[in-house]
Order: sequence, then structure tokens, then C-alpha cells
Amino acid sequence: MNDGKALRLLGLALRSGRLEVGADNAAALAASGRARLVVTASDISPHAAKRVRMAAEMNGVPCAALPCTKAELGAALGRAECAAAATADPGFSKAIAQSISNGGGNSIEHHT
Repeated sequence: MNDGKALRLLGLALRSGRLEVGADNAAALAASGRARLVVTASDISPHAAKRVRMAAEMNGVPCAALPCTKAELGAALGRAECAAAATADPGFSKAIAQSISNGGGNSIEHHT
């Protein structure tokens, strides 16, 4: 599984200022229509998952469930926990999505 690569790319996106961290921020970026990719932790709460995925779906933003917990995603992003994140950067979104797809077993929901 290539989830380590996806987490490293997410960390790089954060350090370069191109990642919104947290379910509220990810949902807001998706709702604005600027997000290119939203990712969620495997143990995101049902309420937060619904809010983030609905914002992504309504605006045609791909959404991927990562094979890692909130604690693992948070650790990759320098936080205690993180349920979701989003990027508006086309390069990072493509690289992260490709890493997730190549990892096997994980799907990215594409909304049109």
C-alpha cells in the first residue's frame, strides 16, 4: 500500500501552503468550488464525513478515503488528529490521487 507516499505528499502540500486541514476547512474549500481533491481518514465521524463528502459531491470535487486513521493523518500533518484535508492545487491533487489509486484497494469518488 502506498499510503505513506500519499501522506508525504499531503505533508509537502501543507508545508507549501497548499493544503486546508480539518473537516471544516476541507468542506469549506470544497463548497467554494476551488478544491481539486478532498481526502478523509478511515475513522472520520459519520457526521463530518457526510458534511465533507456532500460539499465535494455538490461541487464535483473528487473525494478519497485514505487507509489511515485520524491520528496517522494528523501525525503526517503535524497535528494530534486530522479527519479530512483538501487541496486546490492541481499538481498536488493529481499526485496525491495517483498515489492513492496506485496503492490498491482505495477508490476515489469522482463527482460530476
